[in-house]
This record gives sequence, C-alpha cells and structure tokens, in this order.
Amino acid sequence: MTTGFEGNIQFTSPLKPNEKNEQKNGEDASAWSTFFKYFSSHQPKTQQTQMRQSPNAKRSTRNIWNKLPVESSWISALQLSRWDNISGPKVEQIWIGTEELSEETQISIARNTLCGELSRGETETEEVENKFHLLSDLGFTVTSSLFSGCWGSQTTYRMSLSFIVNTAHYQKYLLMHSLVEDRLFHLVPIMKNLLEKQFSSAMVAFTSQLGPYISNLQQVFVSSLPPVISHKTFLSQQTQYPMDFLSRAVTSHLQTHGNTVVIGDNEEKINQFIDSLSIFTINSGERQKSSHCKEIFIADLAIQGIIKHIPMDEEIIQSILPTTLVDISRLDVKQTPPFHEYTILRKEYFSSQLLGPKESAEADNAWFAQEGLFRIVKTGAPCVEKILNEVFQYPSNMRLPFITHSIKLLVRKSINLIKYVQAEIERCNPRQLDANTVKKIRVDMELSIESDFYLLLGIAEKLFPGIYVMLAGDPAFFIELKFIELFESF
Repeated sequence: MTTGFEGNIQFTSPLKPNEKNEQKNGEDASAWSTFFKYFSSHQPKTQQTQMRQSPNAKRSTRNIWNKLPVESSWISALQLSRWDNISGPKVEQIWIGTEELSEETQISIARNTLCGELSRGETETEEVENKFHLLSDLGFTVTSSLFSGCWGSQTTYRMSLSFIVNTAHYQKYLLMHSLVEDRLFHLVPIMKNLLEKQFSSAMVAFTSQLGPYISNLQQVFVSSLPPVISHKTFLSQQTQYPMDFLSRAVTSHLQTHGNTVVIGDNEEKINQFIDSLSIFTINSGERQKSSHCKEIFIADLAIQGIIKHIPMDEEIIQSILPTTLVDISRLDVKQTPPFHEYTILRKEYFSSQLLGPKESAEADNAWFAQEGLFRIVKTGAPCVEKILNEVFQYPSNMRLPFITHSIKLLVRKSINLIKYVQAEIERCNPRQLDANTVKKIRVDMELSIESDFYLLLGIAEKLFPGIYVMLAGDPAFFIELKFIELFESF
C-alpha cells in the first residue's frame, strides 16, 4: 500500500511560544542596531563629541565648608540649615570650630532643629524662635535660632542657625546659654538681610561679620576669678575708701544685676576692688563670668577691670544687662538706665546697625535721642549702708561670712517680692500691674525708697525674669496708653 508521496520527507517540529518571542525580539534588536549605526555615522562630528562627553561631565557644587573667623577652644561648629519640602533638611553652610562634623551628624542636627516646622502657620513663622537640644547620642548640645528667609529666589524657606558645642563643655555652657541665644538672635537679622540683598556673596559677607561675636564668646568663656581671699579685699581696711563711695558702688552693682566695670590707674587696686565686689554676687556662676584687669572692655562679663580707658557707649550697649561704671581714682559711680529702659535702648541700637545711622535718625530712633548712656549715682541704698556699717564692727575673719549671710537675706527678700507679685498676677492676670497695686506692694514690703526698690528688682529679675518690667513698668506700654488717651480726647 502506497501513500501517494514519494521521496524523503522531513518534518520540522512547530515553534513553542517562548521561542517565537525570542526570535522576534532578536529580529527587532538587529533592526534597531542597524538603524542606530546608520544614524550615528551620519551625525556631525561636533555633535558626536558632545554626546560622548556628556555622561562624564562634572556637575558644579557649592562648597559649604568654612572656618570660624576667630579661633575658639569650645565652639565645635556653627551650622546653617534649610528645610526643603521635596528633599527634607539640607545643610547649606558649616563654619568649623574645634572639630569637623560627619555628614550623618549634620543631617541629624538639621532634622532635630527643623522638625515640626511644616505645620506652622505663616503668622507663626515671622519671628525668630530659639530651640535647645541635648543630643547625648551624638555628644553635642545644640542651640538654634529658627527663622524664615529667602534662599536664591523669592520663595521663603524655614531655616535654622545652630550653635554646636561638645557635651564635654556642658557645665560651663549652661552659664553661657543666655549669652549664646542673644548672639544668635542678633546674627539672624544679619543673615536674612544678606540672603535677601546679596545672595551670591552672602556667606562670605556673613563670615566677615561673625568674627566679633565669636571673639566675645571666647573671651567670656575663658574668663574666671580665683577664690576670694579676705585680706585682699577692701574689707581688710575700713579707711581705704570713703564709706559713701563704697555704698554707692555696691548699690549700683546690685541694681545693675551684678554687672560692673572698674576703671583706674593702678592694676593692683583695680583687681582688689574686683575681688571685693565679687563677694556681693548672688551665685557662684557670676564669678566664672568675671575677670581681673584687662586692656579692653568685654561685653557681658559680670565684673571686669580696665586701666586708663573708659568704654564707649557703643561698646557698653552690647551687653545684655545694664552696667555700672566705677572709677576708683576719681571715686565716681555711674550706671546705665534701669533694665526696663536699657532693653529698649539696646534694641534700638541694633536696629540702627541694620538700617544705618541716617535711616535710623529719620525714624526717631531712641538710641540717637539720648544724650549719653551713663547717669551719676548720687546716693547708696539704705540696706547696703546698713550692711557696710555693721561689717566693720566684726573681727576681720568674720567679715566675709557676714557679707555672704547678708546677701542671702537680700535674696530671700527678693523671693518674697516674687511670691507677692505672682499672687497678684494669679488674682487679676494683668498685662501690667497698675500703679496702685505696685504702691501697695512697695508699702507692704517696706520698699518706699527708690534705691532699695530697684536693688531688690535687680536681684529678683535674675531669679524670675519679667518681674522688673511688671513692677517698674514697660515704657512701650506707657507710650501706647498715652496714644490711646490722645485719640480718646478728640
């Protein structure tokens, strides 16, 4: 039986689906390869060169590293960070101090300082806000000032300027914390102004203005007084200085919150008077921020001395607190305006530095309106006169303990004043205590004499910030009341 087919017949097996796809893809790849070779061979040589070089081209980046303009023995670094809604926290500039920070440490600090800022409303982000972090896992304490500023465009970003210190200096730093916050508070407007007006050179310009601030912080940090030796103070000799002069010097020293500059012609006598005033301090931390005689004035030292040089008003106003000036050669005592007026003058001074003298004068700046920063202290406080009259009645070895005990009594009386004011605040919750309430407090506390009243306020303000303005009055508040009365009279 035949099939009707003759010869050798070969059967090929049908392709499987996967094999079909592989064959098709191979044909497509071969076609595209041929097309690409043809397209490349017909391109201009210059374009081919550009195509070959583009993958290896380097992208330019801005150098964010810089050094602090003044050498410091305790400041690890200063860091400027910015929050980006797409990439998160970004480190824009670092000024290296005692050590370099790893990239992880930089980002961690930026994240901690800027965390939670996205939920803030526009009205909440206009003012400068301070934050403090103790990052024990990183070994740093970080004090930051947060602000809103422009960065290379009209877009406003949330930013932070952070002051970074190793935890090895933690105890000493606590004494410096308020000073660091104040310096950051004044550096932020400078940074914002530079970013807005000259962005391309802002970091270079800021670095040049950073030097005086870092130098001042370094000088305060390394300053300290040795332990008191009683026979090296004016307590050892009653007739060394007139009692009236001592009373005025000690009174003004306590009224200006323990900040005093001693000037004269003899370095040994200046240092002796500094040691004597240090007995009248309310805490040991003030001794660690004081210094014996130097050639220049250092802002925010508690007690210091200068030979044959009277600091200028522009130097004195750099200090956070009012200052007493004691001239032991002429036996003169002067002091700056009281705290509630001094803070306004200081604010106006720094505003004038940003605006310029001409613009500030046209804006009725209070700094240019005042005739001089210092006022003569004519009399001492009765409470101080009593202490000085009694101390010299004791044997020389008992005088130092007596002064220490007397200062503690003044501190206790200041605490009683604080408690009284707190009770009045809880009772009526006022923005400002009225004149009748203040008069009643002064009568009950036996503070009818102005010098005694302001002396206790100087001590109380260090224990309970804000009480000075609450009792002595806020000049800005009184100006506001005068405007209200003026408008209501029409």
